[in-house]
This record gives sequence, structure tokens and C-alpha cells, in this order.
Amino acid sequence: MLPILSLFDALLTLHILKIGGTEENPFISYLLETSPLLMVIVKMGLTLTGYFVLKIFEYKRTLAVLTFCYFCLIVYEVGLIWLVTERI
Repeated sequence: MLPILSLFDALLTLHILKIGGTEENPFISYLLETSPLLMVIVKMGLTLTGYFVLKIFEYKRTLAVLTFCYFCLIVYEVGLIWLVTERI
């Protein structure tokens, strides 16, 4: 579930940027300037690395908390998109 939420986060980030948002993370911003595809690949790679480490060492509670946090982030991003597009 966490990898899927991470992918949604990356895609929603691209959509938010498309409708006028800005990326405040300097590293991600640099990747975006280089290539949006590179940003998605690196972001997914970092998330998947952490995900598999937590799975291997069976940190189930940590995975549950991170999954919940990603879910909250997705809800926030969808709400942000909705608010911005309602004003247009």
C-alpha cells in the first residue's frame, strides 16, 4: 500500500505544479528542473528502499504509521487541488 501511495504523491505533486503550485524541497525541486520523470523515479526509489528495509526487519507499526501519514498527505493534496480548481 505504501508504494502505491508514494506513486500517487509523486503524480499529485506533478499535477499541483501544473496548476501553479511550487515545490519547496530543494532536492526535489532540482530533480524536477532536471526531469519530472527523474523526480518520480528518485522519489519512488527512496520510498521503496525504506519500505523494503522496514519490511525485512518487520517494523509493522512503523509501516502502519507511515502508511497513515502518506494517506493523510494524499488527502491534503487532493483537497489542495480541489480548492485551487474551484477558484479557477
